[in-house]
Amino acid sequence: KLSQRFPQTPKNWTSVFRYIAELANELRALGVFNMLLSDGRYLMAYCSTHLHWITRRSPFGKAVLIDQDIEVDFMQQTT
Repeated sequence: KLSQRFPQTPKNWTSVFRYIAELANELRALGVFNMLLSDGRYLMAYCSTHLHWITRRSPFGKAVLIDQDIEVDFMQQTT
């Protein structure tokens, strides 16, 4: 939809940002929707939930993949 509405590089970026917000709201109506979108110059973020981040600190434990028979002991792999 974005490329159809703006086939050429737009001069009015405010209208582009508003249109992206409209599209994000449409996707949000379908369920949880979070995004980061960039054209290399601008970075746009949209959050329909409470985003969180995790900071991993040592000591690290073991990680096991549910669908594979693999186990990694990060305490031995990292410092």
